[in-house]
Amino acid sequence: MDTSFDDHADSALNSGLELNGVLLDNESPLTSALLGNPELALTASDFQLEILLREDNQGVAGDVIMDNIIKGDRFFLELKVGDFRTASLGLTGVALDINFASDVIKNINNPFNPSDGNSPLITANLPLFRAGTLDNETGLITALSGGSLPSAGVGSAIGINELANFSLLHFEVVGTRDDSTIDVDVDESQTFFSDGVYVNNLSNFVKSLTINDAPVIGTISDVYLEKNSSANTVVLNANDLTVNDDNLTGEDLTFSLETVPQDSNNNPLFAINETTGEITLTEAGDNVIDSDNG
Repeated sequence: MDTSFDDHADSALNSGLELNGVLLDNESPLTSALLGNPELALTASDFQLEILLREDNQGVAGDVIMDNIIKGDRFFLELKVGDFRTASLGLTGVALDINFASDVIKNINNPFNPSDGNSPLITANLPLFRAGTLDNETGLITALSGGSLPSAGVGSAIGINELANFSLLHFEVVGTRDDSTIDVDVDESQTFFSDGVYVNNLSNFVKSLTINDAPVIGTISDVYLEKNSSANTVVLNANDLTVNDDNLTGEDLTFSLETVPQDSNNNPLFAINETTGEITLTEAGDNVIDSDNG
């Protein structure tokens, strides 16, 4: 059975929890700061959450991906939160549920262990009651959560008048369906600011995914070159190409050769027009043909 941030906190407080020499229990004046105050309310605009996709630079989160992702690629999902109230004090408790299309992406954090204080799954600024469960089969991360108690010297508030990192998750693209989304639900009963005010009146946060899958090229017939073929001879005419592409990204098609034969000086024997797909013989290719033909 899944346990929540409050479950962990209630259990610890019922038995008495010592943090940096301060005993916390259900009678402690610091308890409300840890668990929040559900009687206080605020407007939805005071809390903000941002969903970012970042490049995977050999296992390190890189620049924000501005366009689309490609099947087979890996990427990072960063979740940032912030307190934008007039008198911002930051967040000391955050709990999120994350839904994703399991036929399109899968989580590859290994191990998936948010309770590890060194795991990027939850920022190190929230060291208390770190939790969360992953189900890659259904595409759900449940109760990804953590908290802090700055007044007791445990962790710190995050997102004071800014969007600050809460979680960094690692994913791989396994499908090409273009109508999927990443949906983030904020648990309003467990997400609160450092003054005990709970967030509320929130809508779901959604990130749409567009997969830039490679177009399908139809069968190409064998091509034979005449012995006297010269440089710039057309090997494959663009009109002989049949390409199927959903083009949901709105980008123009570009063509390239995955492998290109070369001469002894590493000069390519063929060239391709990246716009039309037409393939021609290069000067190096002409020289190789002439040499082969004596």
